[in-house]
Parts: sequence; structure tokens; C-alpha cells
Amino acid sequence: MKFSKSKIFLFCLIDFIVGVGIASFLPPEYLINDLYWFVVCLFFGFLVIVFWRKLNIRLIGFLALFLFLGIWRYSFGLAVSSADDISYYNGQEINFTGNIISEPDIRSANQKLKIGNIKLRDKSSDIKGIVLLTANRYPEYDYGDQLLIKCKLKAPEKFNDFAYDRYLARYNIYSVCYYPKINKLSSDNGNKLLATIYDFKNIVRNKINRNLAEPQSSLAGGILLGDMRNADENLKLAFSRSGLSHLTAVSGMNVSILALVSISILLFVGMKRRYAFYIATLFLVVFIILVGMPASAVRAGIMGFLALLALNIGRLNRITNVLFLTAAVLLFFNPKLLRDDIGFQLSFLAVLGIIYIYPLFNIFSNKMKTAWLKGIFDILAITLSAQIFTLPIIAYNFSIISLVAPLSNLLVLWCIALLTIGLMIALFLSFLLPVLAWWLFLPFDLLLRYVVKVGEMSAAWPLAFLEIDHLWPGWLFVYYFIAGSTVAYFTKKNKIQDNLIYF
Repeated sequence: MKFSKSKIFLFCLIDFIVGVGIASFLPPEYLINDLYWFVVCLFFGFLVIVFWRKLNIRLIGFLALFLFLGIWRYSFGLAVSSADDISYYNGQEINFTGNIISEPDIRSANQKLKIGNIKLRDKSSDIKGIVLLTANRYPEYDYGDQLLIKCKLKAPEKFNDFAYDRYLARYNIYSVCYYPKINKLSSDNGNKLLATIYDFKNIVRNKINRNLAEPQSSLAGGILLGDMRNADENLKLAFSRSGLSHLTAVSGMNVSILALVSISILLFVGMKRRYAFYIATLFLVVFIILVGMPASAVRAGIMGFLALLALNIGRLNRITNVLFLTAAVLLFFNPKLLRDDIGFQLSFLAVLGIIYIYPLFNIFSNKMKTAWLKGIFDILAITLSAQIFTLPIIAYNFSIISLVAPLSNLLVLWCIALLTIGLMIALFLSFLLPVLAWWLFLPFDLLLRYVVKVGEMSAAWPLAFLEIDHLWPGWLFVYYFIAGSTVAYFTKKNKIQDNLIYF
């Protein structure tokens, strides 16, 4: 059987992802020798070259090559403890200096600081690795501060069935320290561009807090910055139970809107398409950094960049290929995301659901004669399409299933795009006209109140959610096998092809 180059490319991407998945569940002792897996990759690469004219052998060789490339990439990323790595000193009380290398994570009772560029007091050379400090809420520290720290390092440990060690390993953090002695030595030791971006983010956060009351300000921060650090725990719980938690994360929808608006404005004012593409891409990168670079935002940023690139060069791209290419690129840079980043899993499963399930709903949607009814059905269909594929992961990791999520999303999704664009405009104008800032935010304050009320009322309904403890992992495979087979059957029966992105 002959396959198109596009299909072969897709199979190779999937094989690479499968290889990463296999490696993430293998015992570490099987992966520690990354040279072995690299030699296996070289063997299959040589096989492809030798049998290039034999199509079947060449295809098998390519698939095996990408499978073992995924395993090799995961093994290559494993930490190896040595005297020049900070994790080597776990269990010891040490004195060291280091810089805060990312935006501090400020909590209600404490703050978490990522420390890099580490030097031990009795060594002249730099020590590799990152330490996650949990410090008192005050005094506050900033990105780029150099600190003198005395503490007892510990290896991250599991607690309450939560694999905290694997959770931190995805950020290459293998050492933690709780409430150490800290002396600040100097400031402004970080990247100047990042420092400027973080300072601007704080200005935006403060502007939102001054012009919107709680809980509207926290919700606005969640929509624009993916930041709900000051939100009431009851509100977070209500959003979780009503299936609206995704509104407070930077989603692909938010990033796509920003990319579309930025390039449209630049083209409208007469800028050449090529320059508009470069500026819009730069804006996209800055925005992703601004929100803290969570996996979902990075994925959405890469997708947004591919969309801008397609718009610039005028080509068609299959959504499936773009999605798996994005996954492969992200996993190439950080293979630990696949197993240990729930946001990564939910993002891709949601997009897959929309790609393959939403067209099935369209069969019914296209038969509706009134536009408003079709619009309501489409919102519901998109929500259900995403949730059908993400439901088991949510139930397994959070032990909760929201039964009212389709309805609550139907009630609020229509205003999220309006809020995203409107809040950005209100922020911009508030810098130009600070006297009118409160009035500029007022219309969006009302919309935010509406979203909060829907979340709280939905969560309070009888049987709004189900709590599930200790879901057997095998059910995930059973669920996705049944769901995938059902979707494939109806897709083939109704002759539905993959959606295309047109630019």
C-alpha cells in the first residue's frame, strides 16, 4: 500500500511521540545508557539509506527510526547526578549563591523561587541544575536577584498520591529547599528583556487590580495572564466543579485571537505583509513569555506561529499534521511533558476532539435553518467535542467530573473572545487616559460578574459534578479505544475527511 508523503510524515511524528511515551514508563536503568539507543537509531537510519529503493522496507525503517529517536531523546534528558550537579548534594546542608531565574511564584502564605547559576561557597566553578526554594511571603524577591542561601537540600518526594518528584522533573528540578536563610546580594542579574517583560506584567496586574474588584480582577488576570494567584479558593473550586477552569488558563483560543488581531491591525494600517508577519510573530513570543510560558501557552504559541506562517506564504495545512508536529517539537525540547504535564495532555486531547468529533456534530448543525440556533448548537458541539476526549484525564487526575460543563460553557464562551480583546483595549487606553481607567473597565466588569455568577450557580446545582477516587488507569485505555473506534466508524460512514485550515 502506498502512502502520501504527508501521511508518512504524520506516521513518523506519531511514532516519535509513541517512543517518548514508551520511554517515560520504562525503568530508569533501561534508559541510563543513552549511547545505546543512539546506536540503535543509527542502525535504522543506515537501513533506510541502504534499502531506499524498497518502499516497504524504507517505510518500516523510518517508523523504527523515529520510534527509537523518541526513546533516545527521553533517555538523553535524564538527570545524571555528579559533583558538578546540585542534586548531588541532596540531604546535605550547604551554603551557595544563585540567581532567581524566573518570575517568583507568589502565594498567600509563601513564595516559590527557582534558583539557577549556582555556586557553592567552597567551589569556584558553577554548579549545574536548579533549586526550588519555598521562602516566607516577605520580604519579596524579584527575577534576577542574586541570593546567598543556607539550607538543607532535599530530593522532591511524592505526597498524597501526587508524584511531586516527576512534576518538578519536567522543569529539570531535582532539588528543593524549605524556608532557608536568605541574604540578598544584588539585583538585576537576569536577562534585561525578560526583566522588562516581567516588570510590565506586574504593571498590567496592578492596573487590573486597581480598576476591578475581586473576584473580577482575579478572573481578568486569569484570562489575560493565566494568573489567578489572588483568587478565592471557593471560586477556584466552583470553576472546577462547573467545568470552567480552562477560562483561567491561556488557551489556544486566546492566543489565536491575539495573533489574528495583531496582524490584521498591521495590515489595515498599510504595513507590508512580510513586516506584519515578523512583528506579529514577535508580539506572539513576548505574550507567551509574559504569561509565564506554561505548556498550554507554548503549544498555542507554536500553533499560532504556524498559522501566521501559513498566512504569510499562502499554503494549506492539515490540522492533524500541524497538531502532531507541534507535539513532536515540544517533546523534542522537553520529553517529560508527555507523561507528567496534565496541561499538555488536556490541550492536545481537546484539539483532537474538536478535529475528529466536531465534524460529526456538524452533520446535525448544517440541517438547522435559523442562524442563532446553529450558533448555539456549534458552541455546545465544540465544548462536547473537547470534553469527550479530555474527560478521562480530568477524572483520573482531579477525581472530579463536571456534569454541568456543557451548559455552563454554553452560557459563557460567547463572551470570552469579547473579554480578551476588550480588556486588552481597556488596558491600552487606560495608560493613555488614566483618569478614565475605571470607566474603561466598567463594561467588562459587568461581563466578568456574569461569568463568575454562572460558575458559582452551576457548581451549586444538584448533581453538578461527580467525585471519583482511585480510577483504575486501565479504564483510560478502554475508554479511548472505544471512543476512537466509534469516531473512526462514523467518520468513515459519513465520509468526513480531516478539516483543512484555509488562509
